[in-house]
Amino acid sequence: MEYSNLTARKYQRNYHGIRKQSHVECYFTPAYIFRKQLEEGSQEQKRKALHNLELSSAVRRERRLKSAMYGMIASAGPEKQRFIHDMENNGNFAALPGKRIRSEGQPDLPGDDDANKAYEGSGQTFDFYRKEFERTSIDDNGMPLISSVRFDIDLDNAMWNGQYMIYGEGGGGFFKRGRMTDLVVCAHELTHGVTENESFLEYFDEMGGLNEGLSDIFGIMCEQWVKKQKVDDSSWLIGEGALESGQGLRSMKEPGTGFP
Repeated sequence: MEYSNLTARKYQRNYHGIRKQSHVECYFTPAYIFRKQLEEGSQEQKRKALHNLELSSAVRRERRLKSAMYGMIASAGPEKQRFIHDMENNGNFAALPGKRIRSEGQPDLPGDDDANKAYEGSGQTFDFYRKEFERTSIDDNGMPLISSVRFDIDLDNAMWNGQYMIYGEGGGGFFKRGRMTDLVVCAHELTHGVTENESFLEYFDEMGGLNEGLSDIFGIMCEQWVKKQKVDDSSWLIGEGALESGQGLRSMKEPGTGFP
């Protein structure tokens, strides 16, 4: 994959009116969930929760170190371009995005649900934004959709790092294994990329809450669009059935009732 400054032309203003690129790292599972596990979980759950929190902090550090690279992937033109990479349970950031195992137009990989779901979900998200909002990829400039699956071991999280999607496998005591690549997760995280390219929302305080709220809204809208659901047909649960306990990660129908 060649890099250019085509998509780096999307900037945001700071308080002095100087235009600058905004780079944030956005996670599907918030840190307070893991802190709750640290307080209330079994010894094994506490160990895995601590690992998830430490890894999230490491991702933030790596994101800052490499921020100049992010958002600089060449346009692929008007058609979607998807690339799936396998980290093979490696948690080394220097190895990202991992070994490429599937490209646009190639068939499903036998027995690899994570890779196939990431491929399908990124394509469905691309189609949703193009058909409903006349938007070409998350930067509206044909940015290729790159996904890295099986990052680290038992990681209960997925993230948009400004350049590509990174998926854990789940199985860390909070998410069921294989559910981190669900469509709503993919659409939620890729929407962070749309927000990063189109708004002035940083990822802290009230702006961070709005950032997350937009991803939940467009994530569930994408899922409803793919399933051809009407408003009353949807559960409005983010991560429905994906957790080891609870209905979902969040409920947009009855806020505060999704997760115990």
